[in-house]
Amino acid sequence: SYKATFFLIWNNIKEKFYPVMQQAALQWHEFWNHSNTHANFRKISEEKAESEIETTRDKIEAAWVHPAPYFRFPYWNKASNDKMFKNYLKENGYGDPVFRNIDTRDWNKRTTKENLIRCLEKVKPGDVILIHERSYTVDKTIPPLDSILKSKGLHSIPYRKK
Repeated sequence: SYKATFFLIWNNIKEKFYPVMQQAALQWHEFWNHSNTHANFRKISEEKAESEIETTRDKIEAAWVHPAPYFRFPYWNKASNDKMFKNYLKENGYGDPVFRNIDTRDWNKRTTKENLIRCLEKVKPGDVILIHERSYTVDKTIPPLDSILKSKGLHSIPYRKK
C-alpha cells in the first residue's frame, strides 16, 4: 500500500529531483498533479490552465505508469472558487480538486521550528498538510510532523477522496 501522496509541480522536478522521486516511488509513495509551473489559475486563460494540467499529467504517467487521479490548484484553498475547472477535471478523469487545510507556511524564511510545531499540533484525522519539497524549512518540518502524528495516534496515508 502507498505511504504518502505528493502533489508535483513538474517544472520543479525535471532532471534535478527526478532521481529522488523515482526512489520515493520505489518506497511506495505516490505522485499527483499540482501543475507544470505553479501558475495562478485565477489569473491565466483556460487554455493555459489545461496545458498546465495536461503537461504534468502526461509526465507523471510516463514516469510512473499510473494515472494521476487528483489535482491540487496552486494558491487555492477551500475558500477559493474552483467551479471554472471542475467540469474540465471531471471530463478528464480527475476526482474533485484537492485542497489543503493546514498550511505550514514552510516557504517563508522567517518561519521557525516553533511556528511549524504549533501549526502541526492542530492536525486531526483527514487533514491535508501543505509541505513544500523545496522549502527553506522542510528539514525542520518532517521530523516534528512524524513525532506529532505518532503522539496523536495518527500516521500519514495517501490521499483518497471519501
